[in-house]
Amino acid sequence: RYNNGDSSTSFSLRKPVLVIPHIDQNLTSSSSTSSSRCLQRSSTFSPSNSLEKPWKIAFLFLTQGYLPFASLWNLFFHGHEAFFNIYVHGDPSFINLHKTTFSSCNKLKDVFCNRFIRSEITERGAPSLAAAERRLIANALLDDPLNMYFALLSDHCIPLQSFQGIYEHIVLKSQGKSFIEILTESDSLRARYDARGGEEWMLPEVPWSKFRVGSQFFVLNRDLAVSVIADKKIWRKFNKTCTDVYNCYVEEHYFSTFVAMAMEGRVAPGESGLAVYVDDCVVPRTVTYVEWPLFNNDGHPRSFAKEEVDMHLILSLRRNRNNNNNNNNNSFFLFARKFSDDCLQPLLDLSAFIFHNTTNS
Repeated sequence: RYNNGDSSTSFSLRKPVLVIPHIDQNLTSSSSTSSSRCLQRSSTFSPSNSLEKPWKIAFLFLTQGYLPFASLWNLFFHGHEAFFNIYVHGDPSFINLHKTTFSSCNKLKDVFCNRFIRSEITERGAPSLAAAERRLIANALLDDPLNMYFALLSDHCIPLQSFQGIYEHIVLKSQGKSFIEILTESDSLRARYDARGGEEWMLPEVPWSKFRVGSQFFVLNRDLAVSVIADKKIWRKFNKTCTDVYNCYVEEHYFSTFVAMAMEGRVAPGESGLAVYVDDCVVPRTVTYVEWPLFNNDGHPRSFAKEEVDMHLILSLRRNRNNNNNNNNNSFFLFARKFSDDCLQPLLDLSAFIFHNTTNS
């Protein structure tokens, strides 16, 4: 059992035997000369020995650099350092501008201290966002072999439960499953396929019948994360600028399409090189709540305002307050977005409630 000194936050942990690969630490530092080399190496390392330690969740933050809810996340992570790692992808210009501040940060007070990975510029309407997500996964795979789950979040995401509650859902109760939304229907699905170049570019690897859409925020288990990074065939079809940038959201299609095709084929390469039965290991929905306006032409989800932040909102988001909004009437949520920056203080005021150790609220 794990206990951070408070009996109310005690919970049981499995301690599996894990293979520990040789890791080239240069690939995860800012001195790395090639992010593509990092992607390549993360899917080809080999095991050397084994240790018995608790599994970790790698929290992957896709940001412009600024983390408006860092104070809230610091409270969330406090006391659980043995069970997580953090990786942040930010805009390179922002990181360079604040390089002095980052170099003098206090690791004991700030869990984001020195957790920015080598980053590249991201743009809407381009494959760069999906590439950044792959870069985050690759860094986490290389950095710590105890990272067994990979949760992608944004700078405007918040946790809806305590660390213990989220860890229990992802690690202890999921039985090794990944959570990624995979939808076969959307009003704009055909237009988005055509924006990728249609059949002329996507065939033969990705026919229209195999094209999927889903939330860009997911939780992958380690085997599926390795499979994503090892993939070259499907990624090549998505790693291309769209012909129509207004229907180009690679990050909402590549991962869902790849996982769906891996599920349909039943197998994908795992870390050991052996086949992984993907369809037995995937829950085809997201655990990050997002609310889309009924009439939305700008591609952005609804942003919650500070006046809305109260206990009722948190409880309703956990339980899926709009059952038609996330395509699953029985879904629960561990994270939520999008919150405006001025929601920080109301959320901090509610932190004792949010992080109370309850997993069934």
